[in-house]
Amino acid sequence: MQRSWGFISDDMAILTPAGEILSYPKPMTLSSHTMSAVNEAVLPRADRFMLAVRSRVHSKQGRSAGHALGRLNLPIVTINAWVQLLDPPPKYHVQSLIDCDLTDRAPIDSVVLMERGAPALAEVPDFGPTIDRLIENTDDAYTFPPFAALAPLLHFGDLDYPALRRRERELLERAVGQAWRLRLRVVGHGWSELIPSLVERHRAQLPGSTDAVDTARPEPVPVA
Repeated sequence: MQRSWGFISDDMAILTPAGEILSYPKPMTLSSHTMSAVNEAVLPRADRFMLAVRSRVHSKQGRSAGHALGRLNLPIVTINAWVQLLDPPPKYHVQSLIDCDLTDRAPIDSVVLMERGAPALAEVPDFGPTIDRLIENTDDAYTFPPFAALAPLLHFGDLDYPALRRRERELLERAVGQAWRLRLRVVGHGWSELIPSLVERHRAQLPGSTDAVDTARPEPVPVA
C-alpha cells in the first residue's frame, strides 16, 4: 500500500518461459499474522473472533497433522472435505481487505527466497541452488494433499514423471534466468520491510541507473 505496486496473486502464480509472471485468480488467504496490514473494520466481528482458530486449522501445522493422519489408513480425503465444509479457510478478495490495484502480469525482475529464523541473512545464491529451491517450493509446501506421492504416477502423452520434471526445470530456468536473485532470512515476518529496500539498492547499483541513490556509499540495509 505504501508503493505504486499492483497485487498479482496470493501464494500461487503462473510463470512463462519469456520471463513474465501471470496472475492466478484466487482469493487471498488471511492469517492471524497478516491482520496488521488489514483494515479490521471491513471484517465481521465473528470473522475476527474466529480468525485465530481458522488460520491455525488451515496453517502449515494443520496440514502436517492431516498428512500424519493419512498414514493411519483413515478416509483422509473425506475428513478433509468435512473440515473444509465445517471450518472454511479464511479467504477474502484482496480489495475487500486493503486498498490496492490489481495487476494481471509483470516481468520477473527479482527472485527472493524467503526464510524465517536466525541468524538473519541476505545473500545472492547461485543459480542452480535457486532453481532447486523453487522446484522444491512448487511441490507442495504444506505436504497435504500428498502431491509428492501422487506426482510420480502422472503421465501426459509420452512424458512420464522424470520427463515432466526435466521439462519443469527447463521452463523455470528460462523464466527466471535474467532475474536478480536474493536469499533472505529474517526473524519474524519482516520480509515486506526489507525486500523493497534491497531491490531498490540493487537497481541503483546497475550500470546506467538513473535512480537518485549514492551508489558509492549506499546506506546499509539492516537485516536483523
